[in-house]
Amino acid sequence: MKPKLSLKNVKSFFQANSRIVYDMLIGLPLHTQDQIAYRHSLCEQDCFVEGACKYCGCNPYAKAFSTTSCNEGKRFPDLMGEEEWKEFKKNINE
Repeated sequence: MKPKLSLKNVKSFFQANSRIVYDMLIGLPLHTQDQIAYRHSLCEQDCFVEGACKYCGCNPYAKAFSTTSCNEGKRFPDLMGEEEWKEFKKNINE
């Protein structure tokens, strides 16, 4: 699948790539890093193997840094605040 060119996807691209740079230079908050690692783990068997997100066609490594989910929450939700993420983790570990 090729990435779709839309204003939303262009915004997501710049947001994700600027977060990657920010994370390398300063470091994202731990709850955000945790969510990105969670997203990567969910995508390692298919999107990373194929080299593109199966939902949107974007680079799966970078896509995990975007605030919005490209899969409408089917695989993972939008990035959350710290408290919301703690609650989400409790629910997925049950």
